[in-house]
Amino acid sequence: MKLSIIIPVYKVEHTLSQCIESVLAQSFTDYEILLIDDGSPDNCPQICDQWTEQDNRLKVIHKPNGGLSDARNAGIDKAQGEYITFIDSDDTLEKDTLSEIMNAFTLYPVYQIIEYPVSVHHYSDRAYILHFEEKGYTNFHDYWISHKGYTHAYAWNKVYHRKLFTDIRFPVGKLFEDIITVAKLLKLSGNILTISRGRYNYCENKNGLTALAGKDDLKQLLLWHLQIRREYIQPQNESTKNNIRAIHANARYELYLVNIQLDIYRMGNTTPYFTDCHIPLGFLFTQNLSIIMRGKALIIQLFGIKTLCRIHLFAHKLIKKIL
Repeated sequence: MKLSIIIPVYKVEHTLSQCIESVLAQSFTDYEILLIDDGSPDNCPQICDQWTEQDNRLKVIHKPNGGLSDARNAGIDKAQGEYITFIDSDDTLEKDTLSEIMNAFTLYPVYQIIEYPVSVHHYSDRAYILHFEEKGYTNFHDYWISHKGYTHAYAWNKVYHRKLFTDIRFPVGKLFEDIITVAKLLKLSGNILTISRGRYNYCENKNGLTALAGKDDLKQLLLWHLQIRREYIQPQNESTKNNIRAIHANARYELYLVNIQLDIYRMGNTTPYFTDCHIPLGFLFTQNLSIIMRGKALIIQLFGIKTLCRIHLFAHKLIKKIL
C-alpha cells in the first residue's frame, strides 16, 4: 500500500462525509483511510462505521477522547502505507491532488516530504490561495527561514515518508502541536519538495484554536518557536554569518517571534519569554520593510524587547480608548 490517510474525527458530523467523499473521488486509489474516532459524543462514530461498510479501504479506530495529537498518533501507529498524510475532518481535497503528489514522489524519490498548495476559506465565503513554486529544499534553514516555512508549518498539507515517524509523534496535551512536529520531521528528513499542483481546502473555524488563542496558547506557540530557534536555527547561523540574504531572512523570523511576544504581553502575561532577540543594524535599511516593523526593530536595537513590549501595550490601550 502506498499511502495512509489519517483523519481525526471529533464533533464533525456535518462535515465528515464531505471530507471522506473528497478522498474517495481522487484518481489515485492505492491508499487506506484511517478514521480515528476520538471519543466523539455526536453521531460521528456511527457515520464512521457506515463508511467502513461501504468501502474496504476505510478503517475506523474508536478510542477515548485524547485530543488531536493523540488521535493522529493512534493513526500513525496503525498506518500501513509507505507514506502518511493527515486531513482534518472538516476539510477537503481538490480532485487529482493525491495523484499529483504521488507522481512527484516518483519523479523526485530523494525527497521524503512534499508540501502542496492550500485554499484557506475564512468564516464567510472569502478564500485565499497559499501558492508554492516547484522547488526542492535540501536543508532546514533554507526552507524554514528563507522560504518562511514557519508561516505554514501545518501538518495537513504535506505527505511524509512513514519511516520519518519511527521515533516522532505529536505532543499530547500541547497546543500548536503542528509547529514542533513538522519542524522535527523536516530536520530529520533533511529535505522537502514544494509543488504547485493539487490543493488542500482548509476551512477556518471561527471557534477554533487559532481564532480563540489566548495568552497561554500563544505562550506555547512562542515556546515551540524558541525551541526550534535554539536547537535548529542558531547552530546553523555560524555557517550563514556572511550571507546577507540569510541574515535578513533570519531577522524577519526574529520579528515574527517578537510579534507573538507582543501579543502575549498585551493579553496580560508580562513575563517576556523572548529576551535575546537579535536584529542586525543593517536590517533596518532593507527594502520591503514596513514602517511599523522598522520602528519595532529600531526600539529593540536601542532599548531592548522589554521596552518595546511596554510601548506596544501603551499604544494598544491608547488606540482602544480613542476608538
